[in-house]
Amino acid sequence: MLDETHSVVAGRLVYSAPMPTRTIIHVVPHTHWDREWYEPFEAYRFQLVKVMDRLLEVLDDDPSFRHFNFDGQTAAIEDYLEVRPPVGPEIERFIREGRLAIGPWRILMDEFLCSPETIIRNIRQGSARANAMGGRMELGYIPDSFGHISQMPQILRLAGLKEACVWRGVPFAVDRTAFLWEAPDGTTLRTLYLATSYSNGATLPATYEDLIVRGKRIAQDLAPFKPGTVVLAMNGTDHRGAEDHLPALFDEANTRQDELEFRIGSLREYLHDAPSEGLPRWRGELRSGARANLLMGVASARMPLKQAEFRASRSLERYAEPLSALAGTDTGRLLERAWRGMVENSAHDSICGCGVDAVADQVLARYVDAARIGELVTRDAAETLAAGIDTRSIPEGAEGAVLWNPSPRTRGGAHVVTLSVEDPSNTALVAPDGTRCATQLLEEPAEQVIVDMVLRGTELARIVPTIHSRMIGALTVNGLDIEEGRTTVVRLHLGPVAEGHFDVEEAKRRVEALTKARPRAKFHVLAVGPPLCTMLVEAPAVAGLGWTVLSAAHGNARPKDPVTTGERALRNASIEAHVAEDGTISVTNLESGSVYSGLFGLRDGGDAGDEYNYSPPERDTILSPRGPARLEVLSRGPLEGRIAVHTQWRIPAGLSPNGKARDRKSVPMNVVTEISLRSGEPFLRATITLENRAKDHRVRAHFPLPFTPAVSHAETAFAVAERGREAESGSHEHALATYPCRRWVDASDGARGLALLHTGTPEFELTDDGLAVTLLRSVGWLSRQAMLYRAGPAGPPLETPGSQLLGPHTFSLAVFPHIGTWQNGVYDAAEAFTLPFHPVITRAHAGSLPSVSHGLSIEPASVQLSALTRTDTGLEVRVFNASGTPARMTLADGPSINASSATIVDLFDHELTACDRVAGGFASEMRGCEIATVRLVR
Repeated sequence: MLDETHSVVAGRLVYSAPMPTRTIIHVVPHTHWDREWYEPFEAYRFQLVKVMDRLLEVLDDDPSFRHFNFDGQTAAIEDYLEVRPPVGPEIERFIREGRLAIGPWRILMDEFLCSPETIIRNIRQGSARANAMGGRMELGYIPDSFGHISQMPQILRLAGLKEACVWRGVPFAVDRTAFLWEAPDGTTLRTLYLATSYSNGATLPATYEDLIVRGKRIAQDLAPFKPGTVVLAMNGTDHRGAEDHLPALFDEANTRQDELEFRIGSLREYLHDAPSEGLPRWRGELRSGARANLLMGVASARMPLKQAEFRASRSLERYAEPLSALAGTDTGRLLERAWRGMVENSAHDSICGCGVDAVADQVLARYVDAARIGELVTRDAAETLAAGIDTRSIPEGAEGAVLWNPSPRTRGGAHVVTLSVEDPSNTALVAPDGTRCATQLLEEPAEQVIVDMVLRGTELARIVPTIHSRMIGALTVNGLDIEEGRTTVVRLHLGPVAEGHFDVEEAKRRVEALTKARPRAKFHVLAVGPPLCTMLVEAPAVAGLGWTVLSAAHGNARPKDPVTTGERALRNASIEAHVAEDGTISVTNLESGSVYSGLFGLRDGGDAGDEYNYSPPERDTILSPRGPARLEVLSRGPLEGRIAVHTQWRIPAGLSPNGKARDRKSVPMNVVTEISLRSGEPFLRATITLENRAKDHRVRAHFPLPFTPAVSHAETAFAVAERGREAESGSHEHALATYPCRRWVDASDGARGLALLHTGTPEFELTDDGLAVTLLRSVGWLSRQAMLYRAGPAGPPLETPGSQLLGPHTFSLAVFPHIGTWQNGVYDAAEAFTLPFHPVITRAHAGSLPSVSHGLSIEPASVQLSALTRTDTGLEVRVFNASGTPARMTLADGPSINASSATIVDLFDHELTACDRVAGGFASEMRGCEIATVRLVR
């Protein structure tokens, strides 16, 4: 051990540690591989091939180069093997021998900006690939994520890992090279702390003399953190390869002196020598900028990427996977493909939006692809499920709908349904028990002309072979008529549901025969669907992940909770909203009488920062809309009232030429805030649309509070995080108390509270006067050098004009005034706001499933659903207890599941404990804040 002396300066220990007789410098050669960042993916892969080619040569030629760590991930290895597939066996040999470490992750993600399920799929994909290639690294290695979620110790333990390794986010309270990291449920891991970064041993010198000097400096820099006699030197940095001179140089150094001993080894080998006694303990998330930049501004950089991530993850996790699991549809590898893209996008430089414009384009494209796969799987599974449901409560020849509830608990509310009905303004939807549900017409019905074109026979002949499906868009071809004449009309009859048998190939043969006989003739091709009307229905209560059948009937019903609309006000049984002269909104909780005024007020300030950090100019100007707002009543109920609030203002066009103030030139920013209140909903919806014509600025929506809370509570990965109004910073970065949240943030004084709900605008701040949500942060640089809020660069100084985000933007928010704390209904409100019922148009038919049923109901309210997926033997359900209080979880499975047993398993399906069989389902005790994966066997 080091012989220590120390003194106290300004309340902190300052160590003066003489070198021991023999200090071991444990060197871990490694690379940190950003798959895409300041260059797009293919540019980095081109470099990757060269780095890997050379690394394999070094490992093959020099057995004394004992180990190389490939950044705790497998994605780069996969990328390399796509180019060099023959070397797969060689890589596997080095992995089996312990000379090359990969996994357990597939990619090094940002833990706050991807969904919780993406984190799970990441470690599953990475561990599976690494194990197939010879074995994963048995360490939760996360060296460069911009902070860490509180539940990471529990996730790693559920993945079979007992130790972690981190750098960013560790607070001043941790003053050792190792600490005990505790999750909210009590799960604790010994965690290595790379106190002087993952590059403290990078680029080691080539001469013995210089190596000794550098080795002493490494040891001295780590001495304050009490590393013991073995000091960790991480020999690598971003996109760097192996330093092949090290074995020979280390042999020379170890022979010529006795003060330092250099050795090459793995992180796992270092763990045997790392401190394990008397370690400090830290509970919860790691979001401090004490010794490394946290780069908290990534939560609001390139906001469209955050919105796209939210849409894609919601589509996959809460619609496509659960519906296909309940319906038993075969998705092949479609969902796997979508999840690969989601995991790739979770890389910290990808979803964080801190890359060049070409990278942002690639990330967005992957999210669009994943969302589209989710939508296609959802539609197919919903139609399959509906086909198995007994819908004979629908009158013969009429249309009806199956409404599916994506939440695991019973709820109703007003939901959108599209049907073809004769009298849409005077129609009710009727449940199987005869309950009449009120409707409100949203769009007047109109005949749908999907295709209308005139073609020569030769042109039509080229199109016909490309048709392979009965589907055209969302409609189904139910018939084909050919009306011969001077211009032959080919008319396709479309409908929202399949009617009777339609032979696509036979229809193609008919058209091909015509075009062959008359190649120069004109053909008028028409594909026409029936008039469909879009309406809101005041749905009955639908059980968890269950459904109900509704049929159209003449004569509307009286709403149970009608919405009344005035020129400035909306009201239902729960809340009242009023638009002020300046366009801000006041909301009253009618149960408690609590009033929240000035909501949705916008403030615009300068941003002289970059994609990593918000940083105001030296002389900033904060602006808000001025003048009276113009109001427009869009809908007067009875199920939804909508008012559009138009505000016009001018903001600076950018920064001044020297960047120290805002420009004197201004541009208009017109904003439309459309507020809506629906029957049965205790929250007010708002859609904010703006046209951004300015550069280098930040737009936030503010929500003043009639009380001053000390903390906020926000949904994060498998937990609710409590944060204050201050953040811990170090010497290089000004800490801002801006934090990420998944779907909601709440502020309360214990008796009353206000929750903000969103669909992809994750950055918030608890300010002195309330809550603020970032809508847009426009910047033009990947990294800047001279900033008020960060001392040095965070990356290369490259211009990124796309991150100015010029053009139109739309944001979806809601406010939920409630009694008590977040535990009083905030999760339920978030479910209702973000997860509408999924409707399927259908007709009367027999089915083995009842017309009204639950799919999977979960109780109590504190237990939240994360995933419902198919497995080889049945279904997998992942839940978490959002409360810190233990709970007895019950899963009530419906007839579409009908499970025979339920078992709690870890993330790799290893059995942990059996669930109790109870009436209607299964039950198990859960710790406060516990994550549980349940395997249901049919």
